[in-house]
Amino acid sequence: MNRRRRPPLAASRNRPRAFAAIFIFAAVFFLILRPASAEDVTLIGPNEALYSLGDPLSAELRTSENVTATLEIADVIVEADRVRVRFFAHGISPAWAVKITDPRRMTGSYLPVMELGLPSGEWLTPSSASRYSLTVTDDDLILGGLSEFLTDEKADFLILNFNQLPFDTEPLAEGASFPLLLLPGDHKRRTAIENPLRVSENGITFSLMNTAEAPATSMFQPGIAVDRPGESLSGIGWVTMTAADGRSVILRRDASYGFNLSDDNRTYLRNSYYFNANGVEGPLTIGLDTFYLTRVIDDPEPVVWATAPEIGEWASLDLTLPLDEFKAKITAYKVFASRPTDADHRHAYVRLWIDTPEAVSQIFFSADPDGSTLAGDCGVEPTTEKFACDVPIASSLVGDMILYVRSFEYSVNQPMQISWTPRRYAKADREPAPLTPLSYDLSGLNDEAAADPRLTDAVHALLNRGFTLRGKPGWIVQKSTTVNAIPNPERPALINRALYGRNPFAYRTETYERIDEAGNVVETVSLQKDFKGKLVNGTWTNANFRISLPNGYRIETSNGIGSGYAAPYVYGKEFLSLIGPPAKFEKAEACENDANQDLTCFTFSQSLLPEAAENRLDATLRFRIAIDLASGEWTEAETECLLSETDTAHSRCILTTAESVEWTAETPAELRSVLDRYITEY
Repeated sequence: MNRRRRPPLAASRNRPRAFAAIFIFAAVFFLILRPASAEDVTLIGPNEALYSLGDPLSAELRTSENVTATLEIADVIVEADRVRVRFFAHGISPAWAVKITDPRRMTGSYLPVMELGLPSGEWLTPSSASRYSLTVTDDDLILGGLSEFLTDEKADFLILNFNQLPFDTEPLAEGASFPLLLLPGDHKRRTAIENPLRVSENGITFSLMNTAEAPATSMFQPGIAVDRPGESLSGIGWVTMTAADGRSVILRRDASYGFNLSDDNRTYLRNSYYFNANGVEGPLTIGLDTFYLTRVIDDPEPVVWATAPEIGEWASLDLTLPLDEFKAKITAYKVFASRPTDADHRHAYVRLWIDTPEAVSQIFFSADPDGSTLAGDCGVEPTTEKFACDVPIASSLVGDMILYVRSFEYSVNQPMQISWTPRRYAKADREPAPLTPLSYDLSGLNDEAAADPRLTDAVHALLNRGFTLRGKPGWIVQKSTTVNAIPNPERPALINRALYGRNPFAYRTETYERIDEAGNVVETVSLQKDFKGKLVNGTWTNANFRISLPNGYRIETSNGIGSGYAAPYVYGKEFLSLIGPPAKFEKAEACENDANQDLTCFTFSQSLLPEAAENRLDATLRFRIAIDLASGEWTEAETECLLSETDTAHSRCILTTAESVEWTAETPAELRSVLDRYITEY
């Protein structure tokens, strides 16, 4: 929590009632109390109050737009280690809800929503466990909050300054100051209701912290608290939202809200999630299944993995690595002169291959038991698919090589769900977003064709194949396989275990393009699957949205909606994109594929640097595409590059092999099974 000191409040304690009469009025008759809901994130349930507010209080505010609003302090309780304040603000136009997605939200001028003054002179700001809500009704917008202040000071008189409305990007033009004279005990009748917006299991609490309910765009922000000795939260998996029928609600992930101005780490608040509540049937289920925890090792044991090794030395080991209940052992090591990114060669480093359970994702080492953590990294080595850690070590390599495990990160697969029924708004009548027609510029073809007429033949063959496919409305389906080479195969970069498998080096691609009556592409779905058929990546784009698959997150676009364009379907875009600058046509030659099919192979090159450096091998890519001129179909596309900084010649980096291309009038069943998982009709 943030603390600062001002003069003590004790001198003013003998006149709090007069102060209240001047600046605020008791709200017994005027307070518009909000009906309590079991899903209200601002509720104060049963507690152990030492002091509490008697009558609610109210005051007028002037918003950052100089609009008058009413603030209600509905509830205040003082407990042994905290003070909680429940408030509402209303009388604001529903149009104010645009603040939910205001683009200035991350760069606004922020004050803490509230400041709490203690008799000792300390001023506190709300903790990370504070909660805020926004709800649009038919003719009003209601802001609610439950601000928590962490303190051991148990006072019956406090000063509360209200500085800024939650969800706003600017401080209030005119705030409010409340002297709070509290009474012993709890002065409200409370119902013992289990909070449905919070679930706890095995020391992990998953809560719905902040919510906004408005037409077109609603928002929620989850929070995670960890109460496990020696452990802290370091990351989470995918947050999902599903409707009652089991389909996923499309989410847009954004950064956390600026009103959580606190420096305590009791509650992990990072991303907020937007969705469209128009016409979505409740209840909605917010789920999270993976948590990444970092555990500190007390009194770490020394691990001697070698004695005076030499640069380049490799050896197998059978050395136990102490990771508490996780059984781990170092199975091999290799010493390198430096990391590839260490141009100054300041350190040697060792790659340790470690046999660990799948849950372990990072191990943090130090060179002595009380030293700082070394700047190492762990992950899966793609060439062997084994877990390993790169650890910097002293370049002298003298004596015993000793490391200590200071901490390690591991994943907890623990599905947790919160059921929430946000306010439902009428489904809006929405026309599809307009699409801007596009065309392809093939003006560079004439210059290139002078070098080899087969280039012209290939372009015409591909275009004719495209004309045939797009002749009627429907779907054009292309399937292919891609194999990526592993860069720096002698010492490849390690891939975070949590990410390994999401971007495989080899995968199948299925591309579905929906064609309208004019032959334009109006919707595209691209699916990447591993060779077991599991969907690992994908995108779905049309006029209204672009989302990533399988997580169902909206991808931000320049126009804020979908693709924005309608382009004629063109077959062989991989080849046509190389016609003209910056690519250069090099040659065409007869070739064969593995099926002994007679083909023509076209080679292009492209420099990634300005013309003065275009001959550098490390900045040049070569493309080779094989085409069957008779059928007008491409069969293979190969990209060559330097795989390692020590290479002196190009080698294959990417090989994509075409499997099939066909037109179908109906949505393919395998595509429908994917698209039907998501709610997109609002």
